[in-house]
Amino acid sequence: FPVTIMDNEDGWSVIPRWLQRGDYFESAGQKLLYIALVGRRDQYGYCHSSLSLLAHDAMISRKSVLNNLKRLEDMGLITRRRRTAQDGGYLSNEYYVPMFPTIEQRGL
Repeated sequence: FPVTIMDNEDGWSVIPRWLQRGDYFESAGQKLLYIALVGRRDQYGYCHSSLSLLAHDAMISRKSVLNNLKRLEDMGLITRRRRTAQDGGYLSNEYYVPMFPTIEQRGL
C-alpha cells in the first residue's frame, strides 16, 4: 500500500494501516513528523517545508524535528538534501519521502 495521505478540499485524510500501527517508530513525535512530511510532499515525493512548519504540523519542537529527521533518515524512510539559494543563502531542506517504502524501510 502506498504511503499516501489523500486530502480533499474538505480536509479529510486517509492514512495506511501500516503507518497507523507501525511499531517501528520510537515515539509519537517521530510518527507525527513522518505523517507531516508525507502530507506536505508534492506529487513526486518531495517536501520543501521549513522546520517551523514541520514542527507546527507534528506538534513537536524544532529541536525534536531535527532529532527525528535524523532518525527517519537513518531508518531509510526519508532522504534529506540541503538546498542553497543563488546568493549562497540557505533554503529549507528538501526531503524525499518515497511513495512506496520497502518492507525493510517500514520495519516489518
